[in-house]
Amino acid sequence: MTDTSQTGQSPIETWSKLIESTMQALPVKQPEIGYGQREEETKKDPWLTLIDRLWQANPYSKLLPIDPAEITRAFQQIWIDAISNPGRAWANYSNFVQQYTQLMTSATLKFWSKDQDVEPVIEPGKGDKRFSAPDWQQNPVFDVLKQSYLLTATTLLKTASETEGLDEKQQHKLVFYLREFLDAISPTNYAFTNPQVLHETIQSGGKNVVEGVEHLLRDLKAGQIKMTDTEAFEPGRNLALTPGQVVYRNKLIELIQYTPTTEKVYATPLLFIPPWINKYYILDMQPQNSLIKFLVDHGFTVFVISWKNPDASMEDTSFDDYLTLGPLDALDIIKEITGAQKVNVVGYCIGGTLLSMALPYLAAKKDETVNSATFFVALQDFSEVGDTSVFIDEPHVTYIEGQMMERGYLDSRSMATMFNMLRANDLIWSNVVNNYLLGKEPPGEQSDQAQQDRLKGCTHRPRPDSPGYLRRWYTAGPYRALEVGLAHHPACQRQGTLCPGWQRPYSRNHQSTQQGQRLLDER
Repeated sequence: MTDTSQTGQSPIETWSKLIESTMQALPVKQPEIGYGQREEETKKDPWLTLIDRLWQANPYSKLLPIDPAEITRAFQQIWIDAISNPGRAWANYSNFVQQYTQLMTSATLKFWSKDQDVEPVIEPGKGDKRFSAPDWQQNPVFDVLKQSYLLTATTLLKTASETEGLDEKQQHKLVFYLREFLDAISPTNYAFTNPQVLHETIQSGGKNVVEGVEHLLRDLKAGQIKMTDTEAFEPGRNLALTPGQVVYRNKLIELIQYTPTTEKVYATPLLFIPPWINKYYILDMQPQNSLIKFLVDHGFTVFVISWKNPDASMEDTSFDDYLTLGPLDALDIIKEITGAQKVNVVGYCIGGTLLSMALPYLAAKKDETVNSATFFVALQDFSEVGDTSVFIDEPHVTYIEGQMMERGYLDSRSMATMFNMLRANDLIWSNVVNNYLLGKEPPGEQSDQAQQDRLKGCTHRPRPDSPGYLRRWYTAGPYRALEVGLAHHPACQRQGTLCPGWQRPYSRNHQSTQQGQRLLDER
């Protein structure tokens, strides 16, 4: 009391000044570090070293692309921000306590059967399928467990999004890795807190546990989670059944022409440019849903590029080679085979981005071969790429370059890691529950097969291609393509893996915005 009266400061003022002086010595922003630097930093920090070792001891670490060091840093940043902004931290905590009290009151009433129609305090977001089982709504215990988790996750994500002292990229990264952690600790991912797993264990007498361990050992040996029944599909048997033949081949592509099924065909042929991280049959899965078969049956002469899966011998293949040896070569061959002077071209995903490069190139040469261009979910405005930006910054690109120097190409498992983390609940945790907790085999669905092809190594990427692509469009600043006067038609989707929605694929450079939006809404 004597010290306080002499200084004229209250204990709260003294505490606030102490915090302020302490925070001046702490970094406000998270440093941008690469994987190599992060490993060195982790070795110096005993706490991070312990976390890494504990995670490496977990058998799931070989299957789940979780980064405990980044997650720990996210919590460190939130803690530092809470200390420097105690008022905001207290407000978030008070709001959480208020909602949690309301949740406990509602749960008690429901448990005592006083009011079975109590409105939930919080519900899963749109598209969240984790809590779709009836027990999560009907059983009071699991209902309160679900809402407690959702309330905690929402509060933490809100706190992270309000963290001060970070630029937009750093804050996006903070929220992403925090969400990664929150997805991992969902009660649906653990046997004793998932009602479906408990029911299955009782009904099967524990058989699901035995089979789940067998599946885990199988996937550990393979080095990745099995997402579909890979033996259920085989090209030529129940995939890629539309008749066709290879009519041209160079060191990078094979050009496939599909056999016409009509007496007459349209004069203008059609060329598909698929992404080179997919198989050529991504648009020819089975007869009932094959776009290729539909077009052939309706009188179109269809050509599709099939990309070669790079190996070390292609380490000098550049992105420019993909342009010249891909669509440009294909267009010349198509004109030679069909005698047509015009070709309609469709670019899918990164194949559409490549097409958006080919068009201005042809325009500069006054080459009018392309009659029209159609883009299937093809990103052309790289100013906003959603969660993908977490993996595409200067340190990450430098790391990729170092890895590619060792083998001459980017292994598809690296891409698989990114795809998995972008949709963790759909591509990681749903399979963990199905394969290991429920002890079931993954379903044999065509959409899952297409995703498995994408992730398990359908194509690698040559060394100069990947970092050049990333630097040219992602890290060097916004890239906007398609600034040529040509009939073009974008087909978009509301939400994609690599872009945050339909607005980015449907670039602002497209003029017929209202027409494109109507197409999206009608679908």
